[in-house]
Amino acid sequence: MKFTLISIGFAILLQFTHFLYAGEQKADTTFSHKRHVIEEQIECLDCHSMVNVSRKGTDDLFPTEEVCLDCHDQGEVVNPATFSRITAYNPKFSHQKHLEEGLECQSCHS
Repeated sequence: MKFTLISIGFAILLQFTHFLYAGEQKADTTFSHKRHVIEEQIECLDCHSMVNVSRKGTDDLFPTEEVCLDCHDQGEVVNPATFSRITAYNPKFSHQKHLEEGLECQSCHS
């Protein structure tokens, strides 16, 4: 019961901080998670491969261009995506711990 209440509280806190920092985290692109995840059925870890071992909120978990080129040909995408790095995470946040506890990426990232 205590774990459930803590989990719910944590989820609410994450949603609140997302809105608090949303203005600072806008990407400069038209990248579509819907196309990649839903339509192409690509798993989060296919592109964000270090998430399962990330134990610090300061870890850079964005895929590199080389990761994109695993599926896309060089020059296939005109004006490739550029992203502003997210810096608002708690430095002690562990993605690894949350995945080990059974949470899915979409629990927080929807």
